[in-house]
Parts: sequence; C-alpha cells; structure tokens
Amino acid sequence: MSKLCPECEELCDEAAPYCRLCGYFFDEPKKSSQPTLNQPMLNQPTLKQPKNKKLKRAIGASLGVLLLIIVFIFWPAPTEDPFDASQFQSFIGAAPPALDSELRWLSAAGETTLEDQKGNVIWLEFGNLANRFTPHRTSRLRDFAKAHSGQNLTVITVFNGPEDRQQNSNRQDLMRHVVQNGMDCFVLDDTDGDVSQAYGITRFPCVYLLDTSGEVVWEGNSNFAEGESEMNRLLGAGGSP
Repeated sequence: MSKLCPECEELCDEAAPYCRLCGYFFDEPKKSSQPTLNQPMLNQPTLKQPKNKKLKRAIGASLGVLLLIIVFIFWPAPTEDPFDASQFQSFIGAAPPALDSELRWLSAAGETTLEDQKGNVIWLEFGNLANRFTPHRTSRLRDFAKAHSGQNLTVITVFNGPEDRQQNSNRQDLMRHVVQNGMDCFVLDDTDGDVSQAYGITRFPCVYLLDTSGEVVWEGNSNFAEGESEMNRLLGAGGSP
C-alpha cells in the first residue's frame, strides 16, 4: 500500500510518517488550544508592573520630609501659664541672692558669679527638667544668646530637677540635656533645689533680668516676650535702665 504526498506528489509507503523526498509529515501534531507554561492565555489580562519605581519612592520620601519640616516650623509653642507673682520672690530694684562659684557649673562656659558679670546685662532663667516648657525655652535661650553674641549679654540657666527622682539621676539627665542641645551659656546644676529655694521659686520657668549694675529690672514666670523686649532695650541703651 502507498499514499500520495500532497506536496511533491510522490508515492510513499503507507506506514511512512513523512515523505522521504520532500520531508512532508503526513500526520502533523494538532496544535493544542491549551496554553503552555511559556505561552500566556489568550484574552487574559496581564498585571502591569509599575514604571519608575525608584522615582516614585524618591518622590514619596521627599514629600514625607517636606511634611515633617512644615510641621516643625509651624508647630505652636506651648501656651504660657498665667503670671503668678506668688510663685517666686520679687527682687525688683535690688540685687538677687548671689550665685556661688563653688556650685556645680556645667557646659563649656565654665563657672561664674553675678558679681563677676556686673557690667553686662544678665538673663537669669530657672528651669526644671520635668517642665513641659523646657525644650522650647532651651531652644529660645540658645537662639537669642547667639543672636546677641559679642554684645554685653550674659545668659545663665539654673536647672532644677524633679523632686520625685534621685539627685544622681537628675544630674545625668541634665548633663545629657546640656550636651544634646549644645548649650554654650552658663549652666548651673541645681538638682538639689537649694538655689531655686533661695529665690522662692515654686513654678518653672522663671526669669530675672539684671541690668549692668546687678539689679533686677524685670522678673516673671510668664510673658517672656516682654522680658526679651526689655533685654533688647537695655542692650540698645548700653545696659542702663
């Protein structure tokens, strides 16, 4: 038995799978309609990969940083508590209690006394590590100390510690606070509370502004902008009231 090749019209053996003359396969495998592993299914939606992944991530990170900057700039400072003269002792028109040079002075500025600083305008501020105003006031003190660098202004900060903590713990926290905030003004460690007690201070922060003669010309535990205005006036007038 033989069969005719449809390509070359050569007679071929019936059992031959292909034509020996032209190579035509008599029984070609039928193409399967099922998709193979390497062949995607027809009419099947494919997942599109996002383009420029790195660019999108960079834009997202930049927007996040910008948002943090905006929040930091426009975040309001803590609202000051009402003025209360009963929470500190008044020394208007007089010299306040002395600050002993043998007390525990911190920061690179070293030690000083109010007597040594006569001839300069003195901003003497009492703070407490546990007070909610401390971060804001520390930043403010650092800013205007730098702004008036080279003028006859001395900034002294006296830090008290929370009464419910051990003195050593308070001192460690104070040292960390001074270093982390880059405080280069005079810093006095009053974690035992003796200096604050001598000034009769029971609420923090509290400020005394001294003129060049060493007398208090402004004091308060609120409305510090008023104190800064008086400080600027003294500096502009050479420190005299």
